[in-house]
Amino acid sequence: NRPEIRRLAAERLERTGEVAGWLALDAYSRAVEQRYDDPAGYRLYAYALLRAGYFAESWAALVDGLAWARVGPNARALERVLKGDLGLVAAAWMAARFCCSRIAWVTS
Repeated sequence: NRPEIRRLAAERLERTGEVAGWLALDAYSRAVEQRYDDPAGYRLYAYALLRAGYFAESWAALVDGLAWARVGPNARALERVLKGDLGLVAAAWMAARFCCSRIAWVTS
């Protein structure tokens, strides 16, 4: 299966560090396109986006994955996990906004 191979390649690319970060994001996004009915792919893609600092895009990927988890009876168990992930992304997003706004306030 090509999507699974893409996800595996993306996971390995992420281990190499920032140099291959864009390649990993591309591989994850293509895996989601090819296998849009698999919520686990959305989760991996969302965390890669989060590590890259794309909070809104990470949130959107998880919401899309949650929509598919609610449709498929086999993916229902992932619904709780994806909701927890949404909470983590929201916390990271808020922390990043607070940190950056506080730094701008202190330096001005």
